[in-house]
Amino acid sequence: MTKRRKELESDMALKTSYVGYQSFIEDNNGNFIFPITDTSSVRKGSKSLDEILEEANRVISANKTEIDDKITKLQNSMNVTLGSKSYTFNEALLYLYNNLSSLQASINKNTKNILSNSNSISSIHSSLNTIQTNVTKNSKNISSLNTKVDGINRRIRYASSLSELQAFCSQTIYDNRPTTIYLKPGTYTANSPIRINQDTKIIGLGECTILCNNNATNIVFTNNLNNSHVRYTGPGDIVIENFNFDGKNTTNAITVIGLGHATNVEIKKCFFTNFNTWHNIELNGCSNCLMEDCSFENYGNTDSSHATEVIQLDAMFNSTVYPWTANYDGTACKNIEIKRCKFNNIMASCIGNHSFGSGVYPENIHVTNCEFKDCIYGITLDDVQNLNVHNCLAKGVDIFIYTNNAQNKVNGVFVSGNYYDGMLEAGSRLGAEGRFMKIGDKYKPNDPINVLHVWNNHITNANRHGIGFTADFVQINNNTFYKCGGNGIYCWGGFHINVNNNTCSQIALTLDDCSGVAVGGNGSLEASVCMINNNDATIRLKSVDTVYRCYITGNIAQIIYENDESLYGSKSIKVENNGYI
Repeated sequence: MTKRRKELESDMALKTSYVGYQSFIEDNNGNFIFPITDTSSVRKGSKSLDEILEEANRVISANKTEIDDKITKLQNSMNVTLGSKSYTFNEALLYLYNNLSSLQASINKNTKNILSNSNSISSIHSSLNTIQTNVTKNSKNISSLNTKVDGINRRIRYASSLSELQAFCSQTIYDNRPTTIYLKPGTYTANSPIRINQDTKIIGLGECTILCNNNATNIVFTNNLNNSHVRYTGPGDIVIENFNFDGKNTTNAITVIGLGHATNVEIKKCFFTNFNTWHNIELNGCSNCLMEDCSFENYGNTDSSHATEVIQLDAMFNSTVYPWTANYDGTACKNIEIKRCKFNNIMASCIGNHSFGSGVYPENIHVTNCEFKDCIYGITLDDVQNLNVHNCLAKGVDIFIYTNNAQNKVNGVFVSGNYYDGMLEAGSRLGAEGRFMKIGDKYKPNDPINVLHVWNNHITNANRHGIGFTADFVQINNNTFYKCGGNGIYCWGGFHINVNNNTCSQIALTLDDCSGVAVGGNGSLEASVCMINNNDATIRLKSVDTVYRCYITGNIAQIIYENDESLYGSKSIKVENNGYI
């Protein structure tokens, strides 16, 4: 044993009842100690350890006040720095206590907010799950709807050039997938045709201008025809929308949009300007086509010698009519609507045709809510079947509607709700001619068109006549004619003509022998079975040889006979109950 251990054993006696040897433990200072589990078993001389501790407590209690004072002085003499401020020991304890209390209150408050927000988040999460469920459900519905509308979801492409646009158009021919191609905003020059395949929409984004003055091409947009396409089986379901086409006053022969044998075509929100020849839009043998909200201006201004029609509705006769690849089977256009379009400064015809064949004719043509300003001709459609022109404005137009029998009889012209302000005061560009409507005298003056209904129109400043026609089965009712150079209504020839409830004033301003309503005058065809009733207009019966079986009654005007009145009785002409003014 070491000397230190002997000293410990001699100094302290182990009680004989202590059981279990416990090894000494060496502390960090090299001293040996042993655990004490029972202080009553340890003695120091004659006193046990418990007795020693009890005596120590009595000493401490006797000197407690002095000890507390010294502890307090010690605490107050100690400085503690918290942050940038110095505190005594007690002040530091109080500061920490207060801040810990405030922190605890804040933690408690935020805990409540967190719990509340947790509930809100749970509610939002539940709502998001519901929305996600609905989105998934509606996505299925939309997908189903797309399937019903298009048969398959459309492919979307964005082109940055006309060549890229053509590449995207060409792609559709390989997979027959419906495609929408957007051309990015910018100014482009047309150098070659853009050939469009089935079920393709081409839409300009923002301001898309295509310059069309390059003589390298004579067409900008066309459908991708081949010789196998007949009747209305060519590439269709085509949309062309939101483009500006500028011809830059070129005199090159160019058609901007030319389509053949197509069905279901829409040309919308396009602007055409500064062209001189061929056509802005040419439809040959097409069906179910809409031109809507388009504007056409400055056509034929630089060179009018080759100007024909801005919009041409022709038949697929030959390569002269349609000088691009096609099957020339004589298919005509049908079911065409021109709606809310504007024509301005057109030195030719705005809408028309100029090629004809027996048994081939355009049919079901509707022109509604359009504006025609400073144009020579508004509508020049020959051989047409069922032409409807309603609610249009024609101002500064020499002849608004001009239709004739070329190779087929015109059948059905219906005109209502239009306002016409002609060229009487400004002077017609057609010399002495100029009128709201000129019907059936160009090719076969003795061959009347069939069915002409004109009602509720306002006609003023007609350079010659308001309306002149050779037609069978006619209704001219409830129109107003004001300031006409010649006749207001000129019933030149035809069968079963009704002219009722029209008002004519300031008539025959430049021509002699004219009246509000004139009947007869066509030396080859009588005006027969005419009912001229209840008009506020002078009534003039032309040569007795050109009128037959007329009943004229209830008119507030003078009745004028160009021949001896007694001669008309033999032609079954009855005139009664008219109020002369």
